Amino acid sequence: MSLRKVLVLVLVAGVALLASPVWSADHGDGPAVQADPAADINDLFVWMSPDASKVHMVLSVFPNATEGARFSDSVQYVFHVGSGPQFGAVEDSGEIVCIFNSAQDIQCWAGDTSVMGDASSPAGLMSNDGRLRVFAGMRNDPFFFNLSGFVATTSTVVGAAGGLTFDDAGCPALDSGTSTALVTQLMTEPGGDPAIDDFAGANVLAIAIEIDKSLVTQDGSILGVWASTNRSVGASACVGDADRDGEVRIHELVVAVNNALRGCESASPPVLGLQIERMGRSAINTAVVDPFFADPAEHGRIQDAYNAANDSTAWADLFAGRMAGNLAILDSLDTDCGNQLLAGADPVEGRYDGLAGVLADDRLFVNTDSGDCQQYLAVEGNALGITNSDCGGRTPLHDTVDTSYSVLAIGALTGVGDGVDEDGDAAASLGTFPFLADPS
Repeated sequence: MSLRKVLVLVLVAGVALLASPVWSADHGDGPAVQADPAADINDLFVWMSPDASKVHMVLSVFPNATEGARFSDSVQYVFHVGSGPQFGAVEDSGEIVCIFNSAQDIQCWAGDTSVMGDASSPAGLMSNDGRLRVFAGMRNDPFFFNLSGFVATTSTVVGAAGGLTFDDAGCPALDSGTSTALVTQLMTEPGGDPAIDDFAGANVLAIAIEIDKSLVTQDGSILGVWASTNRSVGASACVGDADRDGEVRIHELVVAVNNALRGCESASPPVLGLQIERMGRSAINTAVVDPFFADPAEHGRIQDAYNAANDSTAWADLFAGRMAGNLAILDSLDTDCGNQLLAGADPVEGRYDGLAGVLADDRLFVNTDSGDCQQYLAVEGNALGITNSDCGGRTPLHDTVDTSYSVLAIGALTGVGDGVDEDGDAAASLGTFPFLADPS
């Protein structure tokens, strides 16, 4: 697939998003989260410490957070974690759950350890056993992207949408003259100046976690992690209703007494409420699930259904077919159908099922044996024959836009870019807690 193709490909995938000035890796992907910014996931990052002894995780919410932004005391912030011996053999096995009270004190549970209190200091809070550290507060948004170039090409893409024909695999053709016009604009500002990071200066609310990998690698060295926000049910676990079902039972009274004696540090995590949003890899729900929509209401329904799906073993059955149809369209845009990563050899139904299946398992995968974390999608790359020893996952420094373009375009982890290579206003750290830079 040519460079021209990938630029057009990504542009079309983003057309549905351009009307929203706050769009980022996952910002505002569905009506249910747009009305609740404290539950709106921006990004998920998971990677290893340099000595490969600790797992670093960051969940950011609240797009374009301002000084008054607050975590919700009615939302559970959840990292879903599983481990296994290899990619393709990782099952969800537990959660790291964090909640806030009205004073913005946090309580987090990870296996048999927990923290509770004010985690807004950059040093964060450390558990009594030293295996878990947590920060919660406003930080700089590390996502970077040339959004203006996308916006300027919208009318051109819309004009190219009609008159297409499709092969038996669902792959259409695009006029090459339109492609030429799009390539120049995508890599530059609307006036032709060099591309800039349209998310420079943006802030988010972030939960940063540093955890001993022994707590999350019981079944193998490969982690699979996804994040969700869930609606809390009932009162705080520290007043007796430990399972948050609205009733206090005898066994919960015993827990409540222990909580009072121990300052709630040993309280069990609450039962998860209704899932509001989920995220694994960057922009899957926005750019792969339903990018070519004509009916905004139907598009919103599909995005909300994706966000609400809480059983990772069912994701492929629910969404891979829809993804495959969109991947077929994306594969067409240089008039050379079949040269997308994992595309089948013949233009028949099922040609795009391979890549759709990989993407439908929407988790970040991390090789916890490696402390070298320079390459986004490295674990998936190894499984597909792109040999490497990187930890994979996603760090705040990864150029996920470029890597996603490259994987879709040329079957490699690098090689295609959008003109923006780093955050335009701050630099995150891979080793210094709480990782994301001070707020702008």
